[in-house]
Amino acid sequence: MTAFAIEQPVGSVAIRALGGFRVFRDGVAVPVREWQSRKARDLLKLLIARLGRPAPRECLLEALWPDQDPYRTRARLSVALSTVRAVLDPERRLDPEHYVTATRDTVALDTGKLVLDLEAFLGEAERALASLRNGSGQNAVSQLKVAEAKYGATSWRRICTRTGRSGRASRRGPSTSPSCVH
Repeated sequence: MTAFAIEQPVGSVAIRALGGFRVFRDGVAVPVREWQSRKARDLLKLLIARLGRPAPRECLLEALWPDQDPYRTRARLSVALSTVRAVLDPERRLDPEHYVTATRDTVALDTGKLVLDLEAFLGEAERALASLRNGSGQNAVSQLKVAEAKYGATSWRRICTRTGRSGRASRRGPSTSPSCVH
């Protein structure tokens, strides 16, 4: 468990995507057995990589079940989506769309309703890069070192390599890549 998870208020959901994937409810890690499905965990990871931008269902189907007929895998995606929602809100206190929204064509994680270490890391890195642009190189370096130590840069490098993301990518801007994770 990390300080990141422990500091979260009661009734909250926090996700650690860097340094090992974990979901925390009320500061307590969700046991792996509660997921019931590796594909549900993978779905949530794909949605995290999108940082709140809607993911086309077709892309999710291809990413989760490559080379399989999308007609046959649509129901599996719905099951994985239900599993993710159940893990995030097992007592069903909230609207099913509270954390994960879905339309006929897209699925998105509402990152404004949970704590996501990846967003916190990107925010800290953006502030450091702003310091660099403003001529405070020494301050920028120390800020980046703190962010690296806090969130585990090894995991960040792995995500960048896997998704092709650069540190310059917009956190909320529209995707220009056909990839599901951009």
